[in-house]
Amino acid sequence: MTIVQVSCASGWKYKDLSVLEDILSDVLQELARADAKHPPMAEPVEGLYTLRCEVMELAREIHRANKNPVDTRRESIQVAAMALKFLRDCCPQTVKED
Repeated sequence: MTIVQVSCASGWKYKDLSVLEDILSDVLQELARADAKHPPMAEPVEGLYTLRCEVMELAREIHRANKNPVDTRRESIQVAAMALKFLRDCCPQTVKED
């Protein structure tokens, strides 16, 4: 278990990074599955559409009468994976903030 203390503006603190490591592992596995099925996003509009579709699927899951935490997590992982795919495929690496 990796323990660090991270603070944000709201004062929230996170100490156990093993949870984040597990989430990131799931996100990267989902990204690999998506890459195997679909080519890179050709342009930001395509990426935005894909990301919007994934967010809408997550919203439907959240608002479902019979909520299932496993399905909500799966949809959340897919949103995160598509966000990473968008960053990788549509945002030049040479553009970074200081």
